[in-house]
Amino acid sequence: WAELLPRVEGAELVLKDPEAPSETVRRHLLAGFASHGVAPERVRFLERAPDLAGHLAQYAEVDIALDPFPYNGTTTTCDALWMGVPVVTLAVAAHPGRVGASLLTSVGFPAGIAATPEDYLLTAAQLAAHPTMLLAIRNLLRAEILTSPLGDARGLAAAFETAVLDLAHEHAAAIPAEAAA
Repeated sequence: WAELLPRVEGAELVLKDPEAPSETVRRHLLAGFASHGVAPERVRFLERAPDLAGHLAQYAEVDIALDPFPYNGTTTTCDALWMGVPVVTLAVAAHPGRVGASLLTSVGFPAGIAATPEDYLLTAAQLAAHPTMLLAIRNLLRAEILTSPLGDARGLAAAFETAVLDLAHEHAAAIPAEAAA
């Protein structure tokens, strides 16, 4: 992220932690960014929101969500997408690093999926350079979610039910007849 900020004039990184990091943690993070040439005024910490509505409202302060890696967000990625904030994710080999790619594919936003760290930086910088496109994405993303597999609660529930029943039938079929009696 420290490499991204110099590529986007005037951008700031907004960090949010539901546990509201201590002043010691904040100073440590700011020192880490400073060691990479990022001025402290380009990094801002959001305070913990009092409730879910407040948490979601804070996404109005974000233009682009940067999915962390090697362990992607899940709930936070969904929250950002639901609030119309495009997410940039780096798809890595292990499952925790592919969740973002799965979610973005599901909602029809593969443009946010990067294959390399350099692609991640380029994708985020290109999105930031096009505010009109960001606004269009923000206005369309929730509707895209609602018509996507991710927004299909009934379909997901039915698929889960089918998978559980299939497993139960497979398990029952594997039990010898004398053991079942």
